[in-house]
Amino acid sequence: MKDLDIEIKTPRLSKHQTNRSNHQSKSTEEYYRVSAFIPLLDNVLEDLKSRFLNKKNKTIMILIQLIPKHIIHIDDKMIHTVTETTITHYKFDDNALEESQLKSEIELWKEKWNRIKSEDGVVLTDALTSMDQCNEILKKYYTLLLVCLFL
Repeated sequence: MKDLDIEIKTPRLSKHQTNRSNHQSKSTEEYYRVSAFIPLLDNVLEDLKSRFLNKKNKTIMILIQLIPKHIIHIDDKMIHTVTETTITHYKFDDNALEESQLKSEIELWKEKWNRIKSEDGVVLTDALTSMDQCNEILKKYYTLLLVCLFL
């Protein structure tokens, strides 16, 4: 703050304060560290935890594997994880979602994009354009792409 010719001072402290932080400190730097920086750091850490370590976000990351760009690289174990997660967290209409049906739709979708890739075709990278390529036969898969699109 030397460029602006402002001296940084600790605010006046009282013995009983209710409307703002009133931390006893030895220096101005320590006061602002305790009253501003540490709460800000705690808030940022909580925000990161809620964004990336949340169960809903893990589900979203699993569903993103259904986009053609990613599905050509997944293995049978990941297909099983995707089907289990989908059955656990999402319901389609009033019909029960069968694991075998969803698994077969995912495998058909994967084979389609592997074939397109082997023919030097363009593998789509987003849910919106891949929905146009989804057949009417893959109804559950189409719905999952819609879920990916809106997340």
